[in-house]
Order: sequence, then C-alpha cells, then structure tokens
Amino acid sequence: VHNAVPDWGGTDISDRIQNDTTFRAAFVAFWENYADHLSQYSANRLVIEPLNEPIFTSNPTLWTNTIAPTLVDAIRENAPDHTILLSGPQWSSPLELGNFNPSVIGDANVIYNIHFYEPFFFTHQGADWVGSTEIESMRHVPYPSTPERVAAILSEQTNANAKDWLVGYGEERWGPNKLAEILDAGIDWARANNVAVMVTEFGALRTWSDPVDRARWYRDVRLHLEDRDVPWMIWSDLNGFGFDFETGSYESRILIALGLLPGSIEKASLATSLATVSPGQRLTASATGFTPGTSLSFTFGGKPIGSPVTVRSDGSASVSLRIPEVVGGSRALKVFASDGIRASRTLMIKSAIRLDTYAGATGSTVRVRLYGYQARQPVTISIRQNSTQVRLVRVVVDATGTYGVTVRIPTSFVTGEATVLARCATSLLGAPFTVSGIGQSNDPSPTPTPSPTLTATVTATIASTSTDIPTLEPTPSPTEKVPVASPVAA
Repeated sequence: VHNAVPDWGGTDISDRIQNDTTFRAAFVAFWENYADHLSQYSANRLVIEPLNEPIFTSNPTLWTNTIAPTLVDAIRENAPDHTILLSGPQWSSPLELGNFNPSVIGDANVIYNIHFYEPFFFTHQGADWVGSTEIESMRHVPYPSTPERVAAILSEQTNANAKDWLVGYGEERWGPNKLAEILDAGIDWARANNVAVMVTEFGALRTWSDPVDRARWYRDVRLHLEDRDVPWMIWSDLNGFGFDFETGSYESRILIALGLLPGSIEKASLATSLATVSPGQRLTASATGFTPGTSLSFTFGGKPIGSPVTVRSDGSASVSLRIPEVVGGSRALKVFASDGIRASRTLMIKSAIRLDTYAGATGSTVRVRLYGYQARQPVTISIRQNSTQVRLVRVVVDATGTYGVTVRIPTSFVTGEATVLARCATSLLGAPFTVSGIGQSNDPSPTPTPSPTLTATVTATIASTSTDIPTLEPTPSPTEKVPVASPVAA
C-alpha cells in the first residue's frame, strides 16, 4: 500500500495510521485478510510490503517498534512463508532504518528497504507534487555540486529562497562520497544486525536535469550499491524518472549508467587531427562518448561528408575525411548518432595553392589550382626565381572559393628553383617549382581556364572573369616571407 497524496484524491494513510487508532486497527485487520488472499501466490514470486514510504516524522518509533511488528504478526497469520518488505520512516530513508529493532520485529524473513533520492534538490528539481514552491522552481541543478557549478545557474532561478538553498547545496559538494555516506547509514545498520537490506527505488527527474549529470548520479548510486552487495531497483523505467521515452527509443546514457549497456555516459565529443585545413586535405575525426553499436554520420558546412561508421564497444569511432571545396573561414564539422546524440567541432579553412606538376622547362605550361579563398576574391598569380618575379595572371575565384588556371613558365628564367605565388588582399601563398631546363612553349597562347572539376554552370560564370596572360617584363622581387606549400598534394 502506498502512502497516497491527498492532492491526487488519495488518503494520507501514514498520518491516519499514526493519529487515528480506529483507522490503525482497521489497517491491521485489512492486512490480515489480504494476506490470506495473497497466500495463494508463490512465496518465491511475491513479496509483501504493508506500507510504502511511511512518514511518521513526529514519532518514528511508533512505526518501527509498534505498528510494523503488529503488521508482521497479522500478515503471518495467513501468509507464513512470504517475505515481508519493511521500510523506515521519512519515506523509506536509509537514515531512519536504525529506528528498527529486529528483535522486536521478531521475524527472520524480512527485508529492510531503502528508497534513495538524495540530493533532493537535484533528483526532484521542478517537481510540482512535493509541496515546495522552491523545489518546483529549480532548474538545471547540477550534480556533482560545487559552488562554481551552482553559481553558473543561479541567474536562471526565479525563487529567492531557492537561490539561497542552492548556494548551500553547492557548498555541500554533493558527489559519490556524500551519496555513499547516506546510503551506508542504512546498509551498515543492516550489516550490524545481520538482516537483509535492499534499495527498491532510486531515480532522478529528467525534465530539468542535465542528461550527463543525471546519468552520473544513476551511475554513482548503482556502483556504490553493487560495491556493498546491495540489490537494487530504480524508479522507474517509464515517466520522467525513467529511461524509456515511450516512443520506441531509450535514453542510452541511463542504460549505460545502470550497467545495462557498455559505453561512456560523458558528453559526446568530436576531435580532429587538424584544426586548420585546406580544401582537398584529409584529416582524422575521432568521436567519443557515443553509444556502442550506433551509427555515426558526418556533415561539414551543413552537407554530408564521408561514410557512416559504427561506434565501437568503448563508445568511440574514428574516420578519415577529405575536406571538400569550400570558401575560406570557419566551418562546423558535425557528427550525428542514430540514437540522437550529437557533437560538433569548428574547423578553420585556409587557402591553398597546388600545381599539377612541380617541375618543367621554360616556356612550358603548368596548371595552378587555388582552394579555400573567399568567394569572388581576386588573386594574382606570379612566379619568382631568385630576385626576379614575373606576374602571370590575375583571376577571380568562383563562388566556392576555388579556381584553376593554366600559366606559362617565363622563357627568361634559368634552370633552378622557383616559387609560384598566389597573392590576395589577405594572404600570400607559394608552391615550389623546379625549372628543369630551357625549352619551347608547348602552348602558343595559354589563357586562364576554369578548373575541370567545376560544374558547367559555374564554368560559365567564371569564364567571363578570365583574361589573357599579359606580357610583362621581369621585375625585381621584394624581400618577403612566403609560406610554401608541399609539392605533394595533401
């Protein structure tokens, strides 16, 4: 029998049993009769609990030393073999089990029961049935608690008393050790009295709690109970305390916290082998904190990238991704799991210059490719050897920040090392080129042409910006530091 909530149309049984002796006698008689009915069911499959969450705040021993023993005797009249579950006062608090005297109960087939919802500010934040406007107003209360974590959420609280209470909650520093201290009050009593003990309820509301904090709390309670060899049950699989969304999906973190699934309960995260990349470059994306066996898919700048991967048993996954042709600047790389968990990482796209060949004779042509520039950005391409620099062409990159153009190596150059330069208003990049010999032009009239990788629509747009390569005299090159790209495309 549950101590019903009067506001829900029930009867406050605990108070009536405590204060109304006529009602108390009727309650005992009820259990003697009901035990006769229950005795038809197997004692191996049914446990009898005469009162769930007794209160008896003002007189706890009335329950533990008078009423509970009387109920056990009444039940034993007709159900001699069934295990009886007895809870302490104050809603089955572990701190109150010490009010029981097993010799007064006088029955060896009894399990002493604990319900655990501490810290109440965390487990019941936002609850509208506990009779506290302060707790009902609480939002995003953290676990574990520290002054710093609580300070971060005080501005969200709308109740002045609640703010004061939460400041104290932060200073109390609730965590695994404090949970264990309260649970052990009941567990140690049971061990000292050589009686059975179990936890038949523990849980935290989902509505306003952080999902990771909530999973940490479930994990910390469960691990301590298992460390003390105490059987446990949660309240509950459904509703706001549970892990079943009742939509055909489950809250994976809670199942992991309860030891029912492998994996990590921590916030999912996404890391990359590079923070700054150029289009066409490859990087390794590493995801952690995901549910084992789920599928991960990736997007970059809002568009799919790479192939889906399956999360390993430790909650991690990694994949090699090639950065597509996009304009320069910051872009979000995001990962989405099939169970709804997600994470993201911001990458900085830098411009790059690449050549289709990194050696050739004077007069020969080379294809220059530009990547990662701002859309429609003008770029001047030159080539420098020693103190001589020749401007080859000025182009305007396309809407994706890319461009491809063919240029000719000046016939005035000599064999040796040179650098192909790409200059815009914000950067100067270079790619190494070796003048391998003195030759003749293999392209009598090279002109800038769009990259063959671009679509026909974009090609038509870019073509209008192309101009013939101007004939310019060599000019002395200023002394400046140029970032030189690797001759091997990344």
